[in-house]
Amino acid sequence: QRQMCIRDRLGTQAAVRYSISAYTRWDYDPENGRYLRFADTQEDTGQGEAYAPFLDRNSNQQVGADNVVVILTIHEYVLRSGNSEIIDVLLSGSGTAYVFRDGRMYPVLWNRPALESVIFLTDLNGNPFPFKQGTTWFEIVGQSVAAQDQGNGAWRFEHRFP
Repeated sequence: QRQMCIRDRLGTQAAVRYSISAYTRWDYDPENGRYLRFADTQEDTGQGEAYAPFLDRNSNQQVGADNVVVILTIHEYVLRSGNSEIIDVLLSGSGTAYVFRDGRMYPVLWNRPALESVIFLTDLNGNPFPFKQGTTWFEIVGQSVAAQDQGNGAWRFEHRFP
């Protein structure tokens, strides 16, 4: 398990990149105290990422969350042949995670002691982490990802296989 040396810090944006064609961003909106989701609009083959608000098709409102959790866990190839890939996300045990809440970023530990268990989060001392009441969105990336501080409260997570 990776040692975390980050304490709670400004966390007004969380960008999560899975690949050139799958990336998202969460921007904190202090007026409503929520994070608003943005999604990719084009493949980034070198020209840069492009985002647009991610809208709920039923309400036509931008998707938002009160808590955004980025979980780092092991990803393993089950099948990799030609253009086909099957990936097993091993979401049991415990590991590093980051919670974005109220414009702050908190390093935490995710825990799932058995496959029948629900995931729960603790602070670095093992105490239950207090979520803000409301909606929570989970982003799951590879264990080898590091939280990259982009400055001014912006954080970036780029998914990588070991």
